[in-house]
Amino acid sequence: ERAVAGYSMGGQGAMLYAAKGYFKAAASFSGAVHILAPGVPQAVMAGTSIGCFGTDWKRIWGDPEEQRDVWRAHNPYDQADRLKGVELYVAAGEGDLVEDLANRAARSFAARLDELGVPVRTHFYRGGHNHTYWQRELHRAYPSLMHAIGAD
Repeated sequence: ERAVAGYSMGGQGAMLYAAKGYFKAAASFSGAVHILAPGVPQAVMAGTSIGCFGTDWKRIWGDPEEQRDVWRAHNPYDQADRLKGVELYVAAGEGDLVEDLANRAARSFAARLDELGVPVRTHFYRGGHNHTYWQRELHRAYPSLMHAIGAD
C-alpha cells in the first residue's frame, strides 16, 4: 500500500519502480518518462558532460543505439504496459529547454498509456523545470496518491 512521486529523473524512477509492482500509485513531475524520445539521449549526454565534467555519459546506460535494450529497460515509455492497475499522474510544463523536452516526453508517454488502455491523469501547463512547479504539482497529485493507497 505505497505511493511514489518524483520530479525530473526522479519522475522516471517513480514510474519504473511502479512498473516493477512496488507501488499502487505513481506521479511524475517533469519526468524523464521517454528517454528514447528525439533529443533526450543528447540531453542526457549534455547534462552528464556539463554537470559531471570529465564523466563519460555512456556510463549511465551505455550507448543509446548499441545498448538499446538497456535503455528500453530504463524507459517508462517502454515499460508502460506494466503500469496497468497503478494510479498514475503525469505533469510537465513548457517554458525552458529542459522542460520542453520533459513536456514532449510526458505527452508521448501519456499517449502510449492511452494506446494500452492504462488510465493516467495528466496536467500540462506553462512553466519551467524547477521546484516552484513541482511543488504545485505534488499538491495537485497528493489527493489521488493518498486515495489510491486508502489513506484519504
